[in-house]
Amino acid sequence: MGRNGCPINEALSLTRHINSCSWLKLTGTATHLASSDSANIQDIDYTKIQLTRFKESITAIKAAGINPGIIHAANSGAIILHPDSWFDMVRPGILLYGYKTAQENELPPEYKNELSNYKNLTVEPVMELRSTVALIKKITKGESVSYGRTWTADQDTYIGILPIGYADGLPRLVSNKWQAVINGKTYPLVGRVCMDQCCVNLGQELNVQRWDEAIIFGGSAPDAGELASVVGTIPYEITCNISGRVPRVYV
Repeated sequence: MGRNGCPINEALSLTRHINSCSWLKLTGTATHLASSDSANIQDIDYTKIQLTRFKESITAIKAAGINPGIIHAANSGAIILHPDSWFDMVRPGILLYGYKTAQENELPPEYKNELSNYKNLTVEPVMELRSTVALIKKITKGESVSYGRTWTADQDTYIGILPIGYADGLPRLVSNKWQAVINGKTYPLVGRVCMDQCCVNLGQELNVQRWDEAIIFGGSAPDAGELASVVGTIPYEITCNISGRVPRVYV
C-alpha cells in the first residue's frame, strides 16, 4: 500500500463501491512505489513485486467490467529504473528540477535495461539560489564571526555578509561547509548560518563590492544535489525548503 489509498486486496471492492455511487466517477487508478528510486537489488525486486500486484489488481478491475481510467504508478525513480511502470501516465517530481534519484555507479550490472534508461535520460538542474553582498567588513587575525565562535580568522581578512539564512532555506548544517560564487570566484561560508544571514570569507585582497551577486547553488555554483549531500539529505528537500519570502524569478 502507498501513502494513501487501500490495501491491494481491497482494490477491487473499493473500485466496485466507487462505481456504484452515482455521485462518484472513477477516472484513474494509481499506486505509489516506495523504493523505485533505489538502485539496491532488494529494493528493485520489491518494486517489481509492487508492480506485479498492481497489474493483477488492474486485471481484476477490468475483468469485473469496470474501466480503471488512467493508470499510473511511475514517480521520478520509476521513470528512470522501471519502464514497465509507465502505463498511461507518469508523474515526475524531482526530475522536473533536473535531478536523477539514483546514481549510475549504484546500478547493478545485471540490470542492463535500467542502466541504459539511466544513461539515455538527460536532465539539467533548473533552479538557482542567489543572494547579494549586503555588507563588507575587515577583521583581524584571531577574531571570530557569527554565533558560537565556530570559525576564527587565521589572518587579517575581509568578511562579506549575505542576507540569506536558514529562514530562507539555506540549511544551518552547511555552516563552515559550503561556499558562494561571487564574480566567478568561490568563497567559503564561515561561521554559523544565521536565521537571516551568513558570512563569506572574501580573503585578504578585496575583489568584491557591495551588492555583487552571490550564487549559493545552481548555475556557476555547485547544484542543490551537492548541497544536499553535505547535509545528508536529498535535493528535493533543499529545493522544497526555499521559503516563501525568497523572491522567485522564472526564466
